[in-house]
Amino acid sequence: MTVFWWIVGVLLLGTGGTAAVTFALYVSSGEDRYMDVARAAWRWTVVFALGAFNITIFKHIILTLISIWRS
Repeated sequence: MTVFWWIVGVLLLGTGGTAAVTFALYVSSGEDRYMDVARAAWRWTVVFALGAFNITIFKHIILTLISIWRS
């Protein structure tokens, strides 16, 4: 596993965990502020996940184009 995936995993666990904990606080207390924080953390989790997916896809595209160009 590369350093990139370790960093992505830490970011996803951190933001996803924050979203889960603050959502649980919202469910138990009913305060709207917790829901706002949970939504923000969840949106950052999605941004990191989609960013990692895009980086992986474009890495493969670029490496394929380089191998085609060299042959």
